[in-house]
Amino acid sequence: MSNLEYLDLGNCINLEEVHHSLGCRTKLKRLNLIYCRLLERFPCVNVESLEYLDLKFCSRLEKFPEIRGRTKQNLEIKMWDSEKRELPSYIVQCLTLRHLDNLVALPSSIGMLEGLVILDVSNCYKLESLPEDLGDLVNLEKVDASGTLISLPPSSIVCLNKLTFMSFAKQRYNVSLEGGVYFEFPQVNEGLHSLEDLDLCYCNLKDGGLPEDIGSLYSLEHLNLQGNNFDHLPQSIAQLGALRSLNLSNCKRLTQLPDFMGMPNLMTLNLSIINIERLPRSIEQLSALRSLDLSYCERLKELPIFMGMQNLETLNLSNCINLEEVHRSLGLLKKLCTLKMTNCKQLKRFPALCIDSLDYLCLRDCSSLEKIPEILGNMKAELEIHMLDSVIRDLGFRGFENLATLPSSICKLKSLVSLNVSDCSKLKSFPEEIGDLENLENLDARGTLISQPPSSIVQLKKLKFLSFAKQNSGGGLVDGVYFSFPVVSDGLRLLEILNLSYCNLIDGSLPEDIGSLSSLNELYLSGNNFEHKLGDFESVKLYES
Repeated sequence: MSNLEYLDLGNCINLEEVHHSLGCRTKLKRLNLIYCRLLERFPCVNVESLEYLDLKFCSRLEKFPEIRGRTKQNLEIKMWDSEKRELPSYIVQCLTLRHLDNLVALPSSIGMLEGLVILDVSNCYKLESLPEDLGDLVNLEKVDASGTLISLPPSSIVCLNKLTFMSFAKQRYNVSLEGGVYFEFPQVNEGLHSLEDLDLCYCNLKDGGLPEDIGSLYSLEHLNLQGNNFDHLPQSIAQLGALRSLNLSNCKRLTQLPDFMGMPNLMTLNLSIINIERLPRSIEQLSALRSLDLSYCERLKELPIFMGMQNLETLNLSNCINLEEVHRSLGLLKKLCTLKMTNCKQLKRFPALCIDSLDYLCLRDCSSLEKIPEILGNMKAELEIHMLDSVIRDLGFRGFENLATLPSSICKLKSLVSLNVSDCSKLKSFPEEIGDLENLENLDARGTLISQPPSSIVQLKKLKFLSFAKQNSGGGLVDGVYFSFPVVSDGLRLLEILNLSYCNLIDGSLPEDIGSLSSLNELYLSGNNFEHKLGDFESVKLYES
């Protein structure tokens, strides 16, 4: 088989040995031995044409095969979950050593892999260090050491000027530094010119753990410092002008935030679960910001002016339990899609809200908020509104000329007493669950195109006022569309006023049991088209002219 190019032995779970003749195959490009868990002997491999070698989950293989021939620059080797302790020292492009549970250190000879582009030692739970000469890997672009015990990267790492990604992230990978061991990042010294993504989450960083010259990482776009223990950050961090995302969530000791003036490109800012009362004024100038997370900032009492954040799409203020007021400039954000304010128990004042772009609004458990904010703009039919356990009593959308339907989530507002959609001239229907509004007393749908109220409307046992009246001249139901009121079925026991004027009612449009509306005092039927006179309504003022 001298012309063999592809050999797939993956999942040959009982294979113990590869014949030495494999080393004579000079045209072999891909060799797959994944999940050969009993493989112990693999004598040699010819790498003159080899592009891909997969030894993942070969858990009994303790020694890397002997190499024959000259390696290609793009050779990729993958080895996960192996007991192997000796590593090759020839040129490869990608070295993946993930999940090598017993790997404590890498050999210094790894510095000879001059063609190496990717080094992945993630989840090597016992790995405590990287070789001092790591900086010799001049072509390295990615170093993933997440889930390791490394606390002191070698100082030479800053010489990796092609490096774009670096991670030493801890806790989310079920590993953490303990016993007074703190992570320290070396001085940058104007190195790491190409670094774009740096992940140091849960690294047990304290004050001084980040270099004072971190601001010289002028290509850095993503910085994750979640879950660390510093009180403050180096001042130079404000100079990260290319930064697009910054995560400081769960840095519970952090009491002072950096100046954001030098971060004009910042799009995502996560400040959840930090110990601050006020935000720096410079945050108001983040014109590129799209997502701001302040959830669980339990000491936060004031919010910034949002005037300069015209691109903000997501704002999370959930569990800001001491927040009493939202600045009125929030109502000017015309791109806001998601607003979360769950459990803001002290929130009393909320400004007008532009909902042209809003998809999701959550005011659940805002127990001090008695009135929904004034609504500006045109509501989307798919807008989700969540206000469980809120005390919202009054909801008004009067004059929303482009509103065609109401979101069904409105029907979850159990405390709602009044719903006004009058003069919403394109509104054609109510949600089928409208009858779930068990405390509703006033429902005003005058000047809408609603012709068939949902049958559940008769379940509104506290409803006193109901109007679907149309306009006398124009704006009513079009020809051939007739209003039809559902069968009462002994419902609407407290209804006192019913206005169906100019609704294009014809014979049969009113239910036969309309007389069971025992509390009805006033019935408006002017301008309709039935031929037969209605029967007498005892104690009801009937307006038919």
